[in-house]
Amino acid sequence: MPIKNQNNPGAIPLDGETGKPLISISPDAVFIHDGESILYCNPAAVSMYRANDIDDLIGMHPNDLVHPDDLDWLRRRRKQTSTLGATAPLEATRRIRLDGTVFYAENTSVGVEYNGNPAYMILSRDVTDRKLLEESLRENEEQYRRVFEDSGVGMAANELDGRFIRVNKAFCTMLGYSEEELLTKTVFDITYHEDVPMTLVARKRIVEDDRKIDTLEKRYVCKDGKLIWGLLNRSLVNDGNGQPHHFEAQIQDITERKDAEFAIRKSEEALRRQERRIELSLGFAKIGTWYWDIQNNIYHWDEPMMDLFGSSREIFSGDRDKDLLDVLHPHDRNRTVEAVN
Repeated sequence: MPIKNQNNPGAIPLDGETGKPLISISPDAVFIHDGESILYCNPAAVSMYRANDIDDLIGMHPNDLVHPDDLDWLRRRRKQTSTLGATAPLEATRRIRLDGTVFYAENTSVGVEYNGNPAYMILSRDVTDRKLLEESLRENEEQYRRVFEDSGVGMAANELDGRFIRVNKAFCTMLGYSEEELLTKTVFDITYHEDVPMTLVARKRIVEDDRKIDTLEKRYVCKDGKLIWGLLNRSLVNDGNGQPHHFEAQIQDITERKDAEFAIRKSEEALRRQERRIELSLGFAKIGTWYWDIQNNIYHWDEPMMDLFGSSREIFSGDRDKDLLDVLHPHDRNRTVEAVN
């Protein structure tokens, strides 16, 4: 697109000598073209496009250095600077070097007057490393977003004061809240009141001790008031200055496991109480009991058994043959040995 000469008082006049000393030492690539061919470029442009010298670029159509997919952008860009003195903001696009490789360049342009004729001056900076880093970060963020949203495990991020930043579907389902509802709450709003103090201590510890991850089992209060147990794996995320910024957490519903553990404990306690009742009953009845762990060859008498046979812990050997057979009548020993063996 030919540039329009509106005699704009803001136009930048350039000729064969004016401005070239500064342009030639610029670390950024500088081109001047009239929309159809490159009229001038500096050494930085020669290096950026991997040309042998300036003559390799002079006379080329400027579009030949732009990736085909970005040509529409270029045309819109030129409309912005089709008047002398008009400028376009910095934007990054793909460019093509003379060896065919593609790179990203951040460009700005301004309408100028070159050797008395309207032209475009383009300033470019290679930002390939930055763009690749940005793309990598976007890909990582997208991957994290998919993992976060699609995970079957509850996931949440919250501020240092406990306010939720984001929550996933699994966590919402676990507690019976919608995402919108949880985002109005804090960690402490959904924590069972007896577990709030240890939650505060754990959060303070992970910040002050510079711990990377923390694990905690605690109870959560669902929307319907039901309590569930959760296994919380939490990590602290720092900001760009290395200061604590927020927490990322995974929460697994372990209610079934905790219920099973509680049932086992109750069963064990009931068994111990029953054993104690039997022991007391046998003691009152003066009935002695003994057992023999065949696998480990451990032989044991209880206290009533000791009393019945006038033995004691001090003289009890734990040897089955000695402790049992010695107290049997000689006529019964052979029959007993045959029975237990």
